[in-house]
Amino acid sequence: MSNNINNLILLIIRVLIGGIIVYTGYEKILNIDWGTISISTLNILSVKSLWIVTIIQFLLGLGIIFGIWTRLMSLSITTIIITTVYLTKEEAVNTSILLIGSLILMTLGGGKWTILACKKKHPMPNLPVATKF
Repeated sequence: MSNNINNLILLIIRVLIGGIIVYTGYEKILNIDWGTISISTLNILSVKSLWIVTIIQFLLGLGIIFGIWTRLMSLSITTIIITTVYLTKEEAVNTSILLIGSLILMTLGGGKWTILACKKKHPMPNLPVATKF
């Protein structure tokens, strides 16, 4: 029973952290001009770099939600968060929550209820291979 509770807690953390990351990435994709203006004042990233980081952020969030290589995805998100805080010198409450959640997932992993765990439990059947006639 305790193992199921731990897996449930990790699933909730994954969905919350991944959901926030996907939402902020989606918001940046829709309002890329806002991000361009805020980043251009820092003279750090080009517009092309901002697009790449935004798309990567969106995909990392999806990876965390579905539990695909959770530790690697969490490490990447942690790196993005720390770099952003360092470059912008701003820290928000949601940044702290994302950082703590990412560190938890990086340390403990995604739990047993992930897409990759389902794939291992129910592998694709071996289909017959077509032969030459």
